[in-house]
Amino acid sequence: MSLVTTCPACTTRFRVRPEQLAAQRGEVRCGKCQQVFNALSYLTEIVPAAPEPQPLESEPRITTLPVVTEADPAIPPFLQQETPPSRRLLLPLILLLLLIALGQAVYFLRTEIAARLPWSQPYLARACATLGCRVDLPREIGLISIDDYEMQQDPEHENVIVLSAALFNRAGFTQAYPSLIVTLTDDQDHPLLRRTFTPQQYLPAPSEVETGIPAHGETRIKLLLHTEDQQVTGFHLDKTY
Repeated sequence: MSLVTTCPACTTRFRVRPEQLAAQRGEVRCGKCQQVFNALSYLTEIVPAAPEPQPLESEPRITTLPVVTEADPAIPPFLQQETPPSRRLLLPLILLLLLIALGQAVYFLRTEIAARLPWSQPYLARACATLGCRVDLPREIGLISIDDYEMQQDPEHENVIVLSAALFNRAGFTQAYPSLIVTLTDDQDHPLLRRTFTPQQYLPAPSEVETGIPAHGETRIKLLLHTEDQQVTGFHLDKTY
């Protein structure tokens, strides 16, 4: 009488011995598909049949049981077969690809990361010093507003008007100063003159350009514009990056 168990995954049949089943409480790994299962749950007995007459030479021989690979319960199930080299290399490759993707994301989103995680700014700056890039200040123009503005004639200079305004950063992080676009208009609101001022031109100190507008901060600005003998009665003030 023989003990036979069947793999539930690939239905391969195994001959097993009682001492093998006792070694790991019946836990084995299929030598064909690597499925781990309990041999006791799928155990059957095979009673040897009576000897069959020898077939004639002209008749084909028929195998009564398929040839199977016998699992060895003396070895822990998960160590039955060595992992193929291709599988051993797959995990490091996946980790490498993940690190590359993470590095690319940090590189292209470094400005946003530095804005929302201020503690990361020094580390990003050091990394950029090596890579030849820079961590710019955020530029979310929708969070920059211009309020409290007025236009007056310069009492000391003919055809010169003084434009005063306040820049507000409504973001919760420091932002870069925008450029300002000034359009002077007539009494029909038709544009007469237009000029763009960079932060270096309208800020009193050039060093302020690098520091940016603080979170929820305000910066007062004053612009001098020559009207070029035009009859200016109004203006439009806009911002851009």
